[in-house]
Amino acid sequence: MKNRYLVIIIVFLSLQIKAQYTITPSSNPIPGDIESYSDLDSTGLFFGSSGTSQIWNYSAVTAYTINPPTSYTYVPMSSVPNNSLFPLGTIGADDGAGNYGVLSNTSSKFEYYGHATATATNCWVYSDPLKLYDIPFTYGSTSTDSFALSLPTDT
Repeated sequence: MKNRYLVIIIVFLSLQIKAQYTITPSSNPIPGDIESYSDLDSTGLFFGSSGTSQIWNYSAVTAYTINPPTSYTYVPMSSVPNNSLFPLGTIGADDGAGNYGVLSNTSSKFEYYGHATATATNCWVYSDPLKLYDIPFTYGSTSTDSFALSLPTDT
């Protein structure tokens, strides 16, 4: 009897363990989430082999000292200035200096729609949004996209 319970517990736990993380709709940012990152110099960085028991060496990665870490706070679209320019936007990324990235996070993809500021003429909108990734997204997934951004000075 004890062996049967032990087998059931082992089977249950093995189904719960995942070696690789999968991005799902619940992974999408929500208002109040904070994203922080630093620019890195990846010169000399080489990715290792894929598969189990592989070791990747990131010792060659150095943070740029001229660019301090950057943070964005995700906010509801109602907090984004000129949000009417982005009818399909679902969330904004506030840099704290009056600049907002406008994104759409749905159950099937995460897209970037453009940049918003308090001055409408300084906003830019992708005519075809930039798809950052499809959902679900896991190790080995690929996501392709064509996108378009037209500004008075460049396309």
